[in-house]
Amino acid sequence: MFNQSMIRRRSGLALCFVLGVGLSACATSRSVISVDVPNRGPEAAGVPAKIIEVVDSRKFSVDPHNPSLPSIGNASEITDPKLTSRAVGRKRNGFGAALGDIVLPEGQTVPGLVRSAAQQALREKGYRVVESDSPDYAAAAPLALNIEQFWTWMRPGFSELKFYFEASVTIKGSDLVPGSADVVTARAQLAAQTGMESNWKEVIQTGLDRLAPAIKDKIKPASSVRPVLGTEELSGPKSQGSLSNVTKPSAPPSTAPAPNSMSSAEPALKVPPLASLGPDPNSAALTSPNADAVRGLGAPSKDQPQPQLAGGSFVAFFLERVQSADGRCSIRVIGLIFCRDGQVAAASI
Repeated sequence: MFNQSMIRRRSGLALCFVLGVGLSACATSRSVISVDVPNRGPEAAGVPAKIIEVVDSRKFSVDPHNPSLPSIGNASEITDPKLTSRAVGRKRNGFGAALGDIVLPEGQTVPGLVRSAAQQALREKGYRVVESDSPDYAAAAPLALNIEQFWTWMRPGFSELKFYFEASVTIKGSDLVPGSADVVTARAQLAAQTGMESNWKEVIQTGLDRLAPAIKDKIKPASSVRPVLGTEELSGPKSQGSLSNVTKPSAPPSTAPAPNSMSSAEPALKVPPLASLGPDPNSAALTSPNADAVRGLGAPSKDQPQPQLAGGSFVAFFLERVQSADGRCSIRVIGLIFCRDGQVAAASI
């Protein structure tokens, strides 16, 4: 009985010694680990979206008691964003003491990885992600990202090591996120016998791969987001089924003069054929075939820049003064143009 107990104790000590050797191998030095960037995927042809900022808000210290808190071994580097933006973990020995740093290689950063994950999420949700040099950038739905946690740590055990990864990102965007803001989390866990760099990479990669689907779950579908009307949407070709393609049927031409028409010395205002105003004025636009016809009313044409009107949303009415046979005059509405944000959005008669 005594001998068996001694054998178990010695076996346990031997195992702890092996784990200690596995942990101490290069444990004090800084390791550089590269991870795969989330797949971009095919570019959607839907509503444009843009990522306006990615902020790394993680707080670093030198030797925190909790291994899940971001830390850097050299105190002079804690305030250096060139290093902290690449830091993703910290090695520890068998007693839990903090040792060497785990960082991404030059050219890779935590904000860059989070941005790529968000771009993948937007594309898979049906959005077309545009950059600042795109003509659609100004009208694209904005998304802001704030990184609160992106860290990997290890806890030694009696017979194995446990590796953990956790990412926490706040996403903000009134057009893209229900409630304007939400918190996205992604976690991963790995059990291994040694603290080899390949184990660190595996748990980081697994957690990063789970971040894009987690962001996707918090994003509104592209079909529920109404794009902002721009010059290209007002004068460019329209897809089949758009409200702006539905025009009001024109009445057959008539050669007989109107009974209440004004005299030739004071002709009535002539309104050319206009596009039909859809059920939702915000989503209706002038169709390309009618763009030239309404040029006199201030609407854009294909070869003419879009006019800039007063800011805000308003409806401009076109009135006609009608004189009856007995000399009395009356005013009637013969057309209107809906303007939004200083631009012609739709018109109707």
